[in-house]
Amino acid sequence: KYATNKSAKEAYAIGLYLSGGTEKAMTKVNENKIFGSGTQKERHAIRLSGSDYVTIDKNTVSKADGCGIFLLSSNCVTVSRNQITDAVRAGIYTTGTCKKTAVKKNTVKNAGEEAIKLYQAPESYASENVIRAGSNFAGIRVSESNKAKVKKNTIKGGLNGKQVWIYSSEQCTNSGNICK
Repeated sequence: KYATNKSAKEAYAIGLYLSGGTEKAMTKVNENKIFGSGTQKERHAIRLSGSDYVTIDKNTVSKADGCGIFLLSSNCVTVSRNQITDAVRAGIYTTGTCKKTAVKKNTVKNAGEEAIKLYQAPESYASENVIRAGSNFAGIRVSESNKAKVKKNTIKGGLNGKQVWIYSSEQCTNSGNICK
């Protein structure tokens, strides 16, 4: 349950990589400690690709060279209670149509980009996360994610005071966030 890829040189120097998963064969990625993600650039600590019905819970990720948690074309995923610090890119990033993703109760500090980025994640939500964002990016960014919800997050910092940035998305909810 501990992965370090500080000196890994493989093409996919990723802490954990998962591809596949169905409603009948639900998968859990939990209680792992991952430090770094290899000497290759743009490597994510935890990466899902085409993995549906997955729970990523109670992981500790620090110093990922890419994103802390990266979801690609993975639906009905729950990302909860993870601790992510010092990721070079986003703390948690969804892309490639990640429908119904739940990002809740995570702590993300010092991500190089957005702490949480819901891109192409319709009907998804970010709730009850604690974020310390840098000054160059929003704490939570939602784009091309219709019917997304951002609620009850605590966000410190952000791009020019913009803690939550929702654009190119329709019927979204932004409520109950504490922005400092």
